[in-house]
Amino acid sequence: MWLDAEKLSDFYEKPLGAIARKCISKTLSDLWPDVRGDVVLGYGYCVPYLDAFRGEAERVLCFMPAPQGAVSWPKERKNAVALVEEFSLPLRDQSVDRLILCHALEFTEHIDDLMTELWRVLRDGGEIIIMTPNRRGAWARITQTPFGHGKPYSGRQLFEVFLQAGFTPDKPRYCLYAPPSGRTLTNQLAQSFEQLGSTFWRKLGGVVMISAKKQVLALKPKRTQAWNTRVFKPTTLST
Repeated sequence: MWLDAEKLSDFYEKPLGAIARKCISKTLSDLWPDVRGDVVLGYGYCVPYLDAFRGEAERVLCFMPAPQGAVSWPKERKNAVALVEEFSLPLRDQSVDRLILCHALEFTEHIDDLMTELWRVLRDGGEIIIMTPNRRGAWARITQTPFGHGKPYSGRQLFEVFLQAGFTPDKPRYCLYAPPSGRTLTNQLAQSFEQLGSTFWRKLGGVVMISAKKQVLALKPKRTQAWNTRVFKPTTLST
């Protein structure tokens, strides 16, 4: 069941949501340090992470699926959010350079259809990042945050999603090691958890994300006609 966009928006307005946004944004910027001239599309509730690309990318858009609902973004500027069918995006083939999925894959019941549609709109050589709650992390066990809803993934499971869809994935990246409690957690303490977690508890982060590329390999040429094979049949010699 999809979480409502209004509830997601409320979470990111709270101190714990602000900490999650900061930690996740750091990993995103490490994966995509340069998006100059690119068209960036977010699918799901991605608005907390798209501001970093505005002003650098050629265009930044966010599509929110109908079951999730939508909120306006960015504030006090022309809206760049559209409410769309879950796996029918109103875009031409190969019209996007980079794709981000957040608060999306863990909720959909149509993974194959969604990944096929993402492949269609992403240009050849384009890149896609999907982030989900980490099955091994503490955040997937706490329903007071959005990361405690939907189906969590391990790094290997998310890797397999990309492989089955035909993408070429990199190794999983993990982040959000701080405990999901906003009462005692501060920005400084959260950063300390990120440094320790990435060193000692690498696979226990609350979020797992993978960057992958759409690489279209050259097809093998088809034979225009079947090759004829000589068959030698032994015969009896006449005397």
